Amino acid sequence: MADIKSDVITNLDASPRVMNALVHHHGRLRRKVAEIEHAGAQSNADVMRFFRVKSSDSIYSLLLSNDALSGMTDVNFGVHDIDGGAAVDDNCFDDAQTLASALARQEKRFGTNSALDLDTLNLPVWDLIAGVTADTAKEYDVTGTIITAGSASGTVVLEMIYLAGD
Repeated sequence: MADIKSDVITNLDASPRVMNALVHHHGRLRRKVAEIEHAGAQSNADVMRFFRVKSSDSIYSLLLSNDALSGMTDVNFGVHDIDGGAAVDDNCFDDAQTLASALARQEKRFGTNSALDLDTLNLPVWDLIAGVTADTAKEYDVTGTIITAGSASGTVVLEMIYLAGD
């Protein structure tokens, strides 16, 4: 019978030991929750900015909950530059999510409702962004970009559980 070792165990068994990244081994689990209230009609291309994330953080879970916002049938979830900046990758978490029906803690980080797959679970934020090849050492706004706007009032909540990369 053979032992099949993960990269974490291989690093621990190495001589000399190889340090594992904190986001993979003994990282600090943190949580952020943000709520946006829509009071009536939205506009196409509006950007909902929920919270900030560091490029070195590793997102464990990104959960979307919302009231039924009729007409809001296409929202992309991704990252923008901070302080009202432009889209960096506005659909790295999900593309074309409808908010016309109520959702309760739908996973955006991984799974059938996400743009990401199994190979991305241990990756830091910078490695999820299209076209980025090294840690940018900056913060990004986690966003929802409204592609097809609605007219209803209601709440959108995004919850992020992540490992701090610092």
